[in-house]
Amino acid sequence: MTESVAPRQAALVSRRELLLGFLFPVAVIGGAIVLLAALRGPSPELPSPIPLTLAVSLLEAILILPPWYLVIRRLGGSWADLGFREFLAGHMAMGCALWIASYFILLAWFILLALLGVAPEVPEILPFFGGGLGGFLLAILAGAMLAPLAEEIYFRGFLFAGLRGYIGPAPAIVLSSAIFALFHLSLTLSVPIFILGCFLAWLYHFSGSLWPSIALHVLRNAAAIGCAYLLEVFPPAGF
Repeated sequence: MTESVAPRQAALVSRRELLLGFLFPVAVIGGAIVLLAALRGPSPELPSPIPLTLAVSLLEAILILPPWYLVIRRLGGSWADLGFREFLAGHMAMGCALWIASYFILLAWFILLALLGVAPEVPEILPFFGGGLGGFLLAILAGAMLAPLAEEIYFRGFLFAGLRGYIGPAPAIVLSSAIFALFHLSLTLSVPIFILGCFLAWLYHFSGSLWPSIALHVLRNAAAIGCAYLLEVFPPAGF
């Protein structure tokens, strides 16, 4: 199944188009972050949850533009060329196994950081989406549904698959996963995010379908959001 994916993608996307597809979201999202920081100024207050959720969702959706424009609109490809193909039940089970493995890796990384005396930069989800059930639903919508879909289309369906056609599967997994980790702007969590990216790219390469990778990504983000809101409702003693 995987043999038909790389040649088709390589035939559609040139090296120049891959570079443009990489630079466009970097420029737009980077500019948006700088603009948001400038508008916010020194005030620690965040905008209300709903506009902020829409802004985050829009920035994630920007990732879909290069694959859609370059592969589908400009070069006459289809969504199947970006990974939306059939898959086997075993591929989804493999995604669940990798999801569990990713947490053991994250735990091992946290233990290593603790031994080194380094505090991990754990993203604060609650300030972005607000507390309570409404904030939880907004976080699930933006962080556990839209973000995994957009990121898998871009990082695996477009970037990894395009690189694979030129440099081979293993180097493409490493390079696309490194970019995936840098995209999340977390220095102390960059290693587990990189490994997660490797899992997601390998799963796509092995299955030939983007759906198992999307499912793994959704599970990972939904679990993180769920834990954050459980800690809000049932805070540990002493906090």
